[in-house]
Amino acid sequence: MNAGLSALPLAAVIALGALVAVQVALLAVSLAVLVRTPRERLAFGRKWPWVLIVVLGNVIGPIVFLAAGRRAATVDDAQRAEPRGDSVASAVESLYGGDRG
Repeated sequence: MNAGLSALPLAAVIALGALVAVQVALLAVSLAVLVRTPRERLAFGRKWPWVLIVVLGNVIGPIVFLAAGRRAATVDDAQRAEPRGDSVASAVESLYGGDRG
């Protein structure tokens, strides 16, 4: 009675393969995002609970992390400076400094 995948219909094998591909992709993306996210922006403040949730949660764990595991990044008021006149000129000035003559 140990027939394996060959006993399944082709549609079931394709669906199973697609589910495995989605699970592996979600796992890879969520672990990459988790590594790059600072601890201060995580919901629990630590990375190890999220690693457990992502790895042991199959498809649901990575979705939960990507949807609710991170807080939005804060922006300094200094970074929100009003544009000064020409946006291209202000961008060049902010990147390369003032007039050099």
